Amino acid sequence: MNLENKQNIDEIINHFIVSNNGKIDDTVLNNLIEIKKLALEEQKNQNEQEIKREENLIKAKQNRFPNSILSNPTTTAVVAALAGFLTSSIVAFIQGSSNLQLEELKFQSELITNATKPDDKNKRIELLQFNIDAGLIKDPYIISKLDYIIKSGNVPQSSVTTIDPNQYILPNDFSIPTVNDFIGSPGCYIAAYSHQKEMSASSVGGDIYVMGQVRVPGHYEGRICQPKGYEGQNISRLDYFKELFDQKLPKVCINKSCWAGGDTGGFVGR
Repeated sequence: MNLENKQNIDEIINHFIVSNNGKIDDTVLNNLIEIKKLALEEQKNQNEQEIKREENLIKAKQNRFPNSILSNPTTTAVVAALAGFLTSSIVAFIQGSSNLQLEELKFQSELITNATKPDDKNKRIELLQFNIDAGLIKDPYIISKLDYIIKSGNVPQSSVTTIDPNQYILPNDFSIPTVNDFIGSPGCYIAAYSHQKEMSASSVGGDIYVMGQVRVPGHYEGRICQPKGYEGQNISRLDYFKELFDQKLPKVCINKSCWAGGDTGGFVGR
């Protein structure tokens, strides 16, 4: 229950008291009291959740990451050189973000970097999962990428690089041309298929090759991207996506030489 609703409850109670010369029918009074109790209980729960989050934040900074770069005021940014979860779409998101969003993304990047420092792979997985469970990593796109590598069990050890405070650089983990113009959520990647082996990134079987991928509004069913508005359709036959690839991937797709597919050949990202 938000502040406006709680203020409305108080106004209703005051209205009844004033309009009845300080007296309220017992039934009405009891109902208003119950509503007020619910509002106060909800506020109490919200306060407890916020306190818990702050406790987790302190725990992460002081106990789990005693040597964290976060404690060093002269260090302003960290690059986590980890393959498989921080993509160029985050770079695109960063470039259009507010200062607050930049700080939040830097903080999350630093947490990930420190969580993946230990030599023990199981410890790296444990620390990454802790960051997610504690609500310290909030961005749904980053969480989806972390979930993917945690489930795979392949969490590489990070290397840390201090960079210029005016720069925000994150690694591009794709080996194929990738366009991340759409940075909303939910989203998924459609693949640009072609029969042309030259300049292709991978094969999905036969003489069909993946030339690149484009992030679009949509969701995954298994590992298959379902673009919003085209769910369940055979997107390979649609000129809309052929023209999209001509525009977004001009170096590898031209004159509708590429068609769309929901399977990028192995990568599943959000």
